[in-house]
Amino acid sequence: MDRPDTDRPATERGSPPMSAAADAARTTANILLEIEAVLFRPDAPFTFTSGRKSPVYVDCRKIISFPRARAKLMDLAVERIAASVGYESLDVIAGGETAGIPFAAWIAERLGLPMVYVRKKPKGFGRNAQIEGTFPEGARALLVEDLATDGGSKLGFIEALRGAGAEAAHSFVVFHYGIFPEGIARLEAEGVSLHALCTWYDALAAAEAAGYLSGQGLAEVKAFLDDPDGRVGRVSEEIVFYTNPQSRGRIVRWMLEEVEAPYRAEYLTYGPALQTPEFLAVNPMGKLPAIRHGGTVVTETVAICSYLADAFPERGLAPPPPARGAYYRWLFFSAGPFDAAITARAAGFEPPEAVRGMIGYGSLERVLDTLERQLSAAPYLAGTDFTTADLCAGAQLVFGQHIEVIAPRPVFTDYLDRLAARPAFRRAAALDEAAQAAMDQQGETREQPA
Repeated sequence: MDRPDTDRPATERGSPPMSAAADAARTTANILLEIEAVLFRPDAPFTFTSGRKSPVYVDCRKIISFPRARAKLMDLAVERIAASVGYESLDVIAGGETAGIPFAAWIAERLGLPMVYVRKKPKGFGRNAQIEGTFPEGARALLVEDLATDGGSKLGFIEALRGAGAEAAHSFVVFHYGIFPEGIARLEAEGVSLHALCTWYDALAAAEAAGYLSGQGLAEVKAFLDDPDGRVGRVSEEIVFYTNPQSRGRIVRWMLEEVEAPYRAEYLTYGPALQTPEFLAVNPMGKLPAIRHGGTVVTETVAICSYLADAFPERGLAPPPPARGAYYRWLFFSAGPFDAAITARAAGFEPPEAVRGMIGYGSLERVLDTLERQLSAAPYLAGTDFTTADLCAGAQLVFGQHIEVIAPRPVFTDYLDRLAARPAFRRAAALDEAAQAAMDQQGETREQPA
């Protein structure tokens, strides 16, 4: 079956010869079919916890229960790693919690290398809060997991390894979906090559050859693999993003990069462009930012971010509803007291002591002290995991320090360093800087709104 080169398992530079890669992919696919680690169900699609529907499903964790199968797959893995990365180009094997740990152990043993594992979230504070085990500064690490969908989850582990002093430029998985080429692009943008034994296309070819699929069922699965975002159960309408690089649209841009949703940016200048009938139909306030998602229009920065977190739950940017108490508190703390306090200070307004009780934020100092206490107790506002509340509050901190109404505090500096390390933050900042440069070149206004 014809398909783009980026969909083959040999997606990274320095791949082994195609015959060796193809043989390994075919063997891997046949093993996964035999142990029922890959399943095809076009007539009754699987429904995932995110609400997505899919006619295919893979569970590489089953491999650990089949000794002969896992031994063969790990032999193939070592051959693949040696051909793609090199025999003497690695110093440590790192397993991603939890599914990657057994595979990392077997690979480390075969390669005669030390092993560590990387937690999904920090345990405590400090440089090695996510790493169990040890390695020297500058150690060349290979991240190992069982599978990769679009590759996004790998970046969190890679960042943890790099933050602990490792050089992390390679990741290996047994199974790579191979149907989201933009995922490979994101990894490559962060200097990471992904190595895999097989993809869904290899599994489909093996299933067709073995008679598992034929006719309409085969056509349905092929159609899904060729256009997964058009067939899954989430809302897939285009997002139109109305913004200006010198607006709170920078916060929404960051959120859009976090959810990794396709969107089209419409850049508007301040002044008459925001008062046209066309834009006032989007936001009667004539303010930025705003989004249109299919037939839904959302305005107000924190409302947009909250909407996107719920529209794309698979990104994990909001806790499950029963655990959202702290999340809602800090999300709306950002929209209310924090935003108002920064804006008032920037405008030169200081509420008199006698009326502070009736003003929602009281004083900027009280707001900052409250925020500092929370961040001294946990790495993120809602606990141990980054959420949309951190995105909104962190963006306010960045802005407040930029306009010099918030003085740096050690707790804030550490917090902002954690946020700035996120790949989505860096992508969003680069996109906004590029957009601003283009607008400057065209002579468009940089005037701030009143």
